[in-house]
Amino acid sequence: MSLIVTHNGTDITDEVSGLEINDERNSNRNTARFIIEKQPGGFTPVLNAEIIITLNSERIFGGSILSLETSVEAVPTVNYEVECVDFSYQLDRKLVTERYTGFTAEDIIIDLVSAYAPTYTTTGVNAAVEISSIAFNRLTLSECLDKLAKITNHLWYVDYFKNVYFFSRNGDPAPFGITDTSNNYIISSLRIKSDLSQLRNKVLVQGAEQPADSTRTTLHAGDGEKTEFPTNFKFDELPDVLVDGVSQTVGVEYLDTTGFDCYWSRQEKYVRFDITAIPPEPTAPDTTNISITGYPLVPVITEVPDNESISEFGEFEHFVKESTLTTQDETISRGIAELDAYAAELTEASFDTYTAGLRTGQLISIDSDMHGVDADYVIQSVKFRPFPNGSSIAGVWSVKLASAASLTLVEALRSLLKKEELSSDEMEVLLAFYRFSDRGVGTDDLDDATYTERPYYLADAAGVVTAGEPFICNYAVLEA
Repeated sequence: MSLIVTHNGTDITDEVSGLEINDERNSNRNTARFIIEKQPGGFTPVLNAEIIITLNSERIFGGSILSLETSVEAVPTVNYEVECVDFSYQLDRKLVTERYTGFTAEDIIIDLVSAYAPTYTTTGVNAAVEISSIAFNRLTLSECLDKLAKITNHLWYVDYFKNVYFFSRNGDPAPFGITDTSNNYIISSLRIKSDLSQLRNKVLVQGAEQPADSTRTTLHAGDGEKTEFPTNFKFDELPDVLVDGVSQTVGVEYLDTTGFDCYWSRQEKYVRFDITAIPPEPTAPDTTNISITGYPLVPVITEVPDNESISEFGEFEHFVKESTLTTQDETISRGIAELDAYAAELTEASFDTYTAGLRTGQLISIDSDMHGVDADYVIQSVKFRPFPNGSSIAGVWSVKLASAASLTLVEALRSLLKKEELSSDEMEVLLAFYRFSDRGVGTDDLDDATYTERPYYLADAAGVVTAGEPFICNYAVLEA
């Protein structure tokens, strides 16, 4: 096994101890940590230095030093605790202010990287998803990629060669799977946890408000003085108002100020009569003489059960409120997504392996009769701890997994919210201000000075005196 660490191109492998590399979930930044014990006159690491780590000539980390912390345990040795971050950190040096209309996500990413991170490549971008319109208003490049990933249901990361990858979720299978006899992991390290703490098998979903199929009427009695009457409902449009059976003209409160018998407020749910049209008391034997009729707004509500889960575990109800869901089909899809993710127990897994090649975002299968599991998992994190150079084994990779089913909810939500996300920021005004510096220098030399005697008088450019009185300069009168 040959592990090499370089600092701005200089091999510092012999200076490094306690190396640990952490590969977190895709767009999260990967980190590397190690310690350098500096002797007097020895090597000193510097901030922002490029750190490249290779294992048997294969690059397993690339980035820069983000922080240094010094300590002294035994004089004169100074310990440097070095934290490095991968190349995705360098993407965010500039803020993006751009708008795109009618481009694919792939085209947008290629253009953004070319303009804001020209030292990076985009050969790993694969997203022919058309974006009708999207705006980035003072976002970092990472935030732009996050936004695109969210609305297209993709993942992204930057590899250790400054190449941007953007790909469909679950489109990155692991190089190997796990079975009881696969011999590609430490068999005693495999842990699989099942959890019912978030079980939910009957989901009530409330979406946005929609007009009811039939009208509702509120009745009131006037008294000749009262001007404001509640509607009791939030109507979809202008209600019909009758006083003693006579139709009244209705305006919109705060928008219309004159010319109507009454004015309707949707949010505050009332009708206010103009001072010239105050309803009188009802004529006996009537007890009411004012009617307010309209189509009320009611929320779209759907109940979605999972009968199989209910039969196994009993009912576990859950309520979801999503104002972005505008149709019954969308609320049903939202409920099904919730059930897909939580109607059965959640599972997490972890294991250690001596086999390289795993990274976050990959889909890995576990088929184990001993554990009673046959399912797909998504790799959430990979931590690498190398063994000393010369060892027959390179090191150990500690891997954490989440059930692929638990990601179904997130994927479904992104799909349901796609319409809204695509139009987000469309009303924003994108402004980019540029500061310019400009200087001017002028000189004037007088070779032969001509002196005159007092008093001084005003004169034009030709020297002709235009005033006969001495002039005032800085409030002092110049006289002979």
